[in-house]
Amino acid sequence: MKHSKTELIIFAIAMIFIFFSGRLEPNIRLIITGLLFVVILINRGFSPKKGDKKEVKKE
Repeated sequence: MKHSKTELIIFAIAMIFIFFSGRLEPNIRLIITGLLFVVILINRGFSPKKGDKKEVKKE
């Protein structure tokens, strides 16, 4: 699987956040987790559908 640059950046930010999350307040932790979740969903929504390309090749 080939990953885009934005996916790798989001993954790196998430790993750093998980590493330092023990030192943060619970409210800040929830806000950052929600923002990361929204960014990942938006990124998935705008990324091209991989399944459609396979179906087109079969036809």
